Amino acid sequence: MCKEGDNCFLLKIGEVVVVRKLVNSEDKIFSCLMFKCLNSVKYYPFDSTKLGIFEATDLSIECNRLIETEDILHKCVRLPFQGSVFCLPLLHTTG
Repeated sequence: MCKEGDNCFLLKIGEVVVVRKLVNSEDKIFSCLMFKCLNSVKYYPFDSTKLGIFEATDLSIECNRLIETEDILHKCVRLPFQGSVFCLPLLHTTG
């Protein structure tokens, strides 16, 4: 089981996932939740998605899927804000 707050990632295909369970033997993610709706943050003066910053809503039900570590673009921090979540990249993890 992953610790809450240390389990959000932006994938290279543009999806933001919240990891629930890891398969440690092969360094793969097995069970995750995915945000269905990713938008630019309204309060930024330009398109925040170009910086990897998203306003995310509609967290999906848990799905079982293998995600290779090389599929991850960077780790994110999730900040709750008025019924949605802001996902921001951690600077030391950007690729």
